[in-house]
Amino acid sequence: MGLVLLGAPALTLPAVTGLATLVAVSVVRGAGFAIVVVAVSALTATAMPAERRGEGMGVLGVAATLPAVVMLPLGVWLAGRFGFAVVFAVAAAAALCPVLLVAAMPEGNGGPVSLRGMRRPAMRRPLLTFAGTAVAGGVAVAFLPGAVPAGVAVPALFLYSAAATVARWLAGRHADRHGAVGLLLPSVVVAALGTGAVALTGSATAVLAGMTVLGAGFGLAQAASLNTMLQRASREEYGPVSAAWNAAYDLGWGAGAVGIGVVVAALGHQAAFAVTALVVLAVLPLARRA
Repeated sequence: MGLVLLGAPALTLPAVTGLATLVAVSVVRGAGFAIVVVAVSALTATAMPAERRGEGMGVLGVAATLPAVVMLPLGVWLAGRFGFAVVFAVAAAAALCPVLLVAAMPEGNGGPVSLRGMRRPAMRRPLLTFAGTAVAGGVAVAFLPGAVPAGVAVPALFLYSAAATVARWLAGRHADRHGAVGLLLPSVVVAALGTGAVALTGSATAVLAGMTVLGAGFGLAQAASLNTMLQRASREEYGPVSAAWNAAYDLGWGAGAVGIGVVVAALGHQAAFAVTALVVLAVLPLARRA
């Protein structure tokens, strides 16, 4: 269902003319994407042996982010060369073709699920820690292109995505051997340091280095928080863990883009990135208590 909701509406985009229709199509596709990421996270956690779950979730992180690194610039190139209709058709096919793979998957054991368990401090603290670092990710992606020239923003965003992907995979491997919770505190510090460096928008070197460090910190935070929660959850809670974690990702990302946008409008980009670094540091006590 998630793949169909994500893919099929993309075929209607060439005919969309109004903002309301565009928003409606985007809402349906967004719901499909949400279903896919929650289901795949829970399925991966269930399928992987416990002693290799961290690495499995790290590989899942690579699978989730690497296509975006490649397809975002490729989509722009395709649109300019062949038109948007081709891009939308490719996007629809990319989502609908895996439906055949889903048909071959065995059924899982159904049963009632609840998010109440996510209120426990053992779950809530790593979840909120991750949400705090997600704020920095949302701010960086939303406002960096307006803060620096394109010749700096493009490689900086690439370095951010690449660093996050590699860090999430390596952190997953570490979590299998040494546990995940010990990575929470370093991930917050690293993400805050990277965001603070990005505030030096007048220096291309500082921005490139800062975005790389921020990406590494965010990747660490992703792996540390998700694997900490899975290690503390029962098998029946993998679905709620996946749902809550992805909600924290989206809410933190969106809150950063919207909330820090007010600071950008009032004080400028440098102040906004500095404030974002302070927001990330504010979750340090949660990371420590986790």
